[in-house]
Amino acid sequence: MWKLNMEKSTNNSYVFKSKVSSTAGEIIYYYCNRSQTKEMFRLSKSQELCKMNNMCTSTIRVVNENNKIVVEWLKTHYGHCNEPQHIRLRHVRLPDLEKQNIAAKLTSGVAPKRILESVRNGLGEDLNRIDLLTPKDITNIKKMEWNKWTE
Repeated sequence: MWKLNMEKSTNNSYVFKSKVSSTAGEIIYYYCNRSQTKEMFRLSKSQELCKMNNMCTSTIRVVNENNKIVVEWLKTHYGHCNEPQHIRLRHVRLPDLEKQNIAAKLTSGVAPKRILESVRNGLGEDLNRIDLLTPKDITNIKKMEWNKWTE
């Protein structure tokens, strides 16, 4: 929950990178989702890549030792911090909670067009990823729900 709050407050996503375990506890590393150091061979079909072909300096390190959790968060981003907010948000994944809310509306029979309208009507001063919801996002959520039921 703390990670989701951090991601929402900064409009950035962090992905699990590695975990180191020892007898004293464990250390978990999360990196900015825009980080990429390997060369990518396949190009994206519809939009530019989310990865910036560089290592972003923003990381989260979670130390769990003797049932005490310490979170170290390096907030400063490198390589994509000067982008306008609507471009940065394009590279942030839709939070699972938002996907679940949309899936619940879809399964209760709400039309995708109505879902988009309700999101547009709820726009506030601060722009969030949900505010950039597209029909394609809703289609992907539908497919995700369909796959859950058919498995």
